[in-house]
This record gives sequence, C-alpha cells and structure tokens, in this order.
Amino acid sequence: MREAGSVVGIGTGLIMLLMWLFAKTSSFGTKIVVSLAMMALAGVATLFVCVASSFTIAEVRNRRLNFYFCGIRTRSIPLDDPITFELRKIGRLEVLSICAGASTYVPNGALQSWEMQNLLRSNGVAEQQAV
Repeated sequence: MREAGSVVGIGTGLIMLLMWLFAKTSSFGTKIVVSLAMMALAGVATLFVCVASSFTIAEVRNRRLNFYFCGIRTRSIPLDDPITFELRKIGRLEVLSICAGASTYVPNGALQSWEMQNLLRSNGVAEQQAV
C-alpha cells in the first residue's frame, strides 16, 4: 500500500506540473481553468487518502496482532513472543513503536496512538520506557 501511495503522490505532482507547464504560455482563461483543475486533482487525492485511512484497523485475533487496510491484512505480529511497545518522541511528535524480537514496527498514522496502547496493554504487552 505504501508503494501505491507513493505512486499516487508522485503521479499527482507530475500531472500538476505538466498542467502548469501547459498553462504557463496560455491565455488568462486557460490558466484559471488549469488552476481549478489542479485544485480539484489535489482535492480528489486528499479525499482518497482520508477514505483509505478510515478503513485502517488493528485487532487481536488468536493471539496475533493484525493490521488491516481496506480489509486486506498488511501485517501480523504474534503476541506469544516477548513483545514490548514504547512511545518515542521525535521533536514534539510521539510515535508508537512495537518491538518484537529484533524487528520494530511503527503503525501508520491512521491509527490512534492511545487506542493502540490500550489494545496492546489489554492483551498483556508490556510497555517499555523510551530512552
């Protein structure tokens, strides 16, 4: 899904750049139409991201923490292994980090951090203090 999001983001930017290069030497009316089309394209891309983020969920099933995007499981972490989580600060931003063995997973921003913390705590995952 990250690859698709990257392609959509870069593609939208390139389309907008091409539209602006086309309108650069055009008449005033064409520039207005192209500017409105660029705003509409940016609005559609933003709407897509908002709708997609509303379909992002995390749940625990059969002692596994599963992450879903639009009904497709994107990540699964077994809760039987020694797992911890921590809140790391990056500037003023707090980022939830789930540590399972040698690997670390940071859920995407569509999931509420406090909901993820409550889900992990209620399933016996220990909280580790960030250094």
